[in-house]
Amino acid sequence: MVSTLPKLTLVAGLLAILYQVFFKNLLFTILGVGRRVHPLESFGVRCEKIEEPGLEACEDMWLHEPSGLLYMACSDSLSKIQWNPSYGRSYSPFLKPMLIHPGSTN
Repeated sequence: MVSTLPKLTLVAGLLAILYQVFFKNLLFTILGVGRRVHPLESFGVRCEKIEEPGLEACEDMWLHEPSGLLYMACSDSLSKIQWNPSYGRSYSPFLKPMLIHPGSTN
């Protein structure tokens, strides 16, 4: 007769592997267990929506805090959809500086 200790060890090992591979990511990354959500007001900044033509597909942004300039690497949505390097189609991104702190000077 087989002892229950090896069976329990095998079950515990399988559960540990399942946790590391599947459940850890599901619990902490996707479901956010233990994550604290803060309202935007707690950061001391005011957010506003930027509605300017050509800024619907910005990939990278860099903020120069002393001047209040936000540099964005942007393109329009249509050229992003049509981008396919294997067919020789490319898009031309542009760098768009935008003053986000109206009281700042350059």
